[in-house]
Amino acid sequence: MNPGTAITVLMPCRDAENTVSLAARSVLRQQGGLDLRLLAVDDGSRDNTLPILEELALKDPRVSVVAQKRSGLVAALNRGLELVETPLIARQDADDVSHPRRLASQLKLLGPADVVGCRIRGFPRELVQGGMQRYESWQNRLDTHAEMQEQLWVESPLAHATALMKTRALKDAGAFRQLDGPEDWDLWVRLFKAGRRFEKVPRTLYFWREHEKRATRTDPRLFEDNFRALKLAHLLDGPLQGAGRVELWSHGRQGRAWADLLSGRESFRFCYRDLNPKPVMAGRAPLPGFPLKNQGMLLVAYGTESIRRWFADKLADLGGRSGRNYLLLG
Repeated sequence: MNPGTAITVLMPCRDAENTVSLAARSVLRQQGGLDLRLLAVDDGSRDNTLPILEELALKDPRVSVVAQKRSGLVAALNRGLELVETPLIARQDADDVSHPRRLASQLKLLGPADVVGCRIRGFPRELVQGGMQRYESWQNRLDTHAEMQEQLWVESPLAHATALMKTRALKDAGAFRQLDGPEDWDLWVRLFKAGRRFEKVPRTLYFWREHEKRATRTDPRLFEDNFRALKLAHLLDGPLQGAGRVELWSHGRQGRAWADLLSGRESFRFCYRDLNPKPVMAGRAPLPGFPLKNQGMLLVAYGTESIRRWFADKLADLGGRSGRNYLLLG
C-alpha cells in the first residue's frame, strides 16, 4: 500500500447507540484495498455508544476509540485531529452510512484536490422534506471547484461528513474553530481563501439519516441569524475588503436582515435595493443596471435557488463575474 494514501476516518459520536454500529461498519467495509483506520471520539455519551465502540475495537484492530467529557462536536473533532497520523483524513457521522465505494472513488480525485466530497441522499425518504430536500438537491448539483466556489456564500456547498481531506491542508487552515456558526462552512471559507482545491464525486455515496435530533435542526450555531453573522464576518475580512461601495439586492425579511448588518459601516458606502424578484423576472419591472464595475461589490441575497440563478445569468450578460464584482448570498 502507498503510505501517502493512508486514511483515518474521524467519527465523533454522542448518544448514538442505535446507529453507530451501522455507521462504523459502513466505514470498515470500504472496498478498494484501502489503508484505512477508524478513529471514534465519544463525546460524553450517556447511552451505550461507548461500550459498542469499545467492543468493535476489540474485534477490529483498525478501530481506535477515545472518550472525552461532553464538550461538543468541534472539541471532539479537534481531539481526534490531534491523534491523526495519516496524510489523509475523512469524516463520517455516527448516524449516517457510507457507500462501500465512497472512499476509493474520492481518492481518485484527491491528487490535484485538497478536499473531495460526494453527493448525498437523505433517508428515510419520507422524512426528507422542505428545507432538507431543497438543500440536498442544491448541493448535489455542485460538483466542480468553480461551482462550489460560486455558491460558497449561499450555504455549505459540500457536506462536511462526506469530506476526504489532506490532513496537512486541514491543519494549515487552523483546523476546526469553535464559534457561533457552522464550523464546516467556516472551514471551507478558510480553505478556499488559502487557495485549496475542492472536488466532488458526481455520485451518491453518502447517506444522511434524517431525524428530529439532527444537529441541523437543533444546534443554535446553525440557526439562520448566527450563520448570517458568520458570513458577514468572513465577507468583511474577504470580498468586501477594499470595496468602495457595496450594493445589496434582496427582498423581504432576508433583505432587511442583511441591510441591518451592512448599513452604517465606515469602510464602504452602502446601498440597498428592495427588489421583488417576481415582477422583475416576469418582465413587469426593470432590472437595475449592473452598478459596480469598479471597486465595488454587488450582493444578491435570495433564499430560492431559481431566483439566484436567474439573477446570476442576467448579471453575466451585463459583464458580472462571480467573486469579482458580485456574490450570491443565501
